Amino acid sequence: MTQGFKLIAFFLAIVTLLLSASGLFAQIALNIDKRSKEIGMRKVLGASVMQIIGLINREFIRIIMIAFVIGSALGYLFISKFIFQVIYKYHPDAGPEPYIATLLIVILSCILIIGTKTLQAARANPIDRLRAE
Repeated sequence: MTQGFKLIAFFLAIVTLLLSASGLFAQIALNIDKRSKEIGMRKVLGASVMQIIGLINREFIRIIMIAFVIGSALGYLFISKFIFQVIYKYHPDAGPEPYIATLLIVILSCILIIGTKTLQAARANPIDRLRAE
């Protein structure tokens, strides 16, 4: 019975991660399209690819970290107060390992998503971006 719950929770975690990743990708694509003229001007004025990536990533990293802190706090309260006290009377202690693993998975997936789209935008020809405006 417990293995079934673990399997269902793992499946739901993967689906949640994929849905979040697709939403993040859409947000980044819209943000880059909105700031295409700015990216082109910065590139013409001599900004490196890493500076452009850092500029775009900064705001998304802040949002992701705030969401992680709030989500971890609410998740800890939900697990410790509801699941471990109401549903499961006997349980192993949950240490910081699940939260650290979650943070690492979220950061790695966000770096992959943000990095690919931003790198693609930073490497694009600035003349094409400025001409389109």
